[in-house]
Amino acid sequence: MIRGIFKKILIALSIIILLWILVGSYFVFLGSYSDGYRIGTVIKLSKKGYIFKTYEGQLNLEFFPAAGKTNNQQSNIWDFSVADKEVASGIELANDHGKRVKLYYDEKYYRLPWVGETKYVVNKVEELPSN
Repeated sequence: MIRGIFKKILIALSIIILLWILVGSYFVFLGSYSDGYRIGTVIKLSKKGYIFKTYEGQLNLEFFPAAGKTNNQQSNIWDFSVADKEVASGIELANDHGKRVKLYYDEKYYRLPWVGETKYVVNKVEELPSN
């Protein structure tokens, strides 16, 4: 009788642990911490990686700090990754025409090597009209 109860408890604990592993894996592989967009001019886009080739780029956010302020200045360069070849082609096309772009991204919880070198993964590009 005690063996039967012990066996049921062990099975229940195994199921709970398995569920925690599945939920944790979801967050690591599929979950996003945030999403949004950034606007600027792409200054670099290259295909990088030893095993997993991804597109890595930099966007000039065209942020200029207020005059006279020397502390607490932010960088105007934003690093991003692109896993989708069509999105990378859209970025290259806009860059070839010298256009500003609006890059839509998902910020992942963790950086995964097959997704890119950054936690910011661009999933859509929109070419902006000239001013």
